[in-house]
Amino acid sequence: MKAISERLRHELPGHNIRVGVLSPGTVTSKRANSIPGDEMRDARQDLVDQPGIPADSTQMLALAISQPENVVVNKILFRPTAQQM
Repeated sequence: MKAISERLRHELPGHNIRVGVLSPGTVTSKRANSIPGDEMRDARQDLVDQPGIPADSTQMLALAISQPENVVVNKILFRPTAQQM
């Protein structure tokens, strides 16, 4: 993602387009169910069940796009306080 977003950022100056990346911590997804092996699946599920990640990241997106036109938020990394990784 970093390489793609940086490349876009370099290609778009003068077009008034801002490029940024929102990176949430662990989130619940259907992919967790596709992990083979009970032990790995259980470990993944324990990580996903930690509280703290909001169901939607609209607050982070609002923060990024609410900046003045001459400011770009390149990356926001947010995760639950209980997440160890």
